[in-house]
Amino acid sequence: LEIGQINGYAWLSDGRLAFAPVEGGLALLDPADLNSRVFVLDQAVSVSHPTQREDGTFVYFVHQGDLNGPAVLHSADLQSLQDTALSGAAIYPQASNWGKDARTLSGIDDSGQIILIDPFTGQTGIIPAASAVTAFEWGSLPPEAVSGLPMPTDLFFLAPQAGVIQLWRLPAGGQPAEPVTTTSADILAYDVSADGTQVVYTSEGQIALLNRATGATKLIAAIDPAAQSSTGTPALSPDNTVLAYANSGISLVDLRDGRIRRL
Repeated sequence: LEIGQINGYAWLSDGRLAFAPVEGGLALLDPADLNSRVFVLDQAVSVSHPTQREDGTFVYFVHQGDLNGPAVLHSADLQSLQDTALSGAAIYPQASNWGKDARTLSGIDDSGQIILIDPFTGQTGIIPAASAVTAFEWGSLPPEAVSGLPMPTDLFFLAPQAGVIQLWRLPAGGQPAEPVTTTSADILAYDVSADGTQVVYTSEGQIALLNRATGATKLIAAIDPAAQSSTGTPALSPDNTVLAYANSGISLVDLRDGRIRRL
């Protein structure tokens, strides 16, 4: 299959390939049928950054003039091929890539800082760095839900929220993921009780116990900064009465009276 030089492409959920030839325009093609090529936009316009979002929306930028000119975000219905402008804000997206959500553009500016662009408003933001950034990659978003395969229990995992790594819960019933903790510093390790009512975690050198029913948090122990494990790898006993953790050795905490016994 020879399609020539392109400004960008995207594989669509229906198996077709969307691509923007350097000569201009925006085309759709079924790789199994080379005669299936259709143009959403003709070659009189320059197009870049075609992509399909998770909700199925197919978006791309239509430039004013050539690719060096400002561009406006557009969308097209994949069946009728009807083109629609989504925003009147003209931006310069040449050096930017779509983020994980395909709703924000990101790139590196001339000074080596990460720049974010809202294609709907044209507003920009900067993520400052101590030195020039040469490359970066967005992490995966927390899963919104699980469908098609039932989970036996809730799933707990670590993921960032507002720049701080928190403990999250993905309900087995298919509801969206939700944060369990709201710490001011990253959570390094955690354990969840068998009945799901208690959570123990390590953050800022402290091991804490969270009662999920009441929201009350109690500090259990501090990790020695010189310890081999900075996380303490805390673990709850099956009956929720004992907490084991590592701190240059293994210690047990009786959660009923707070007594600590070093093994």
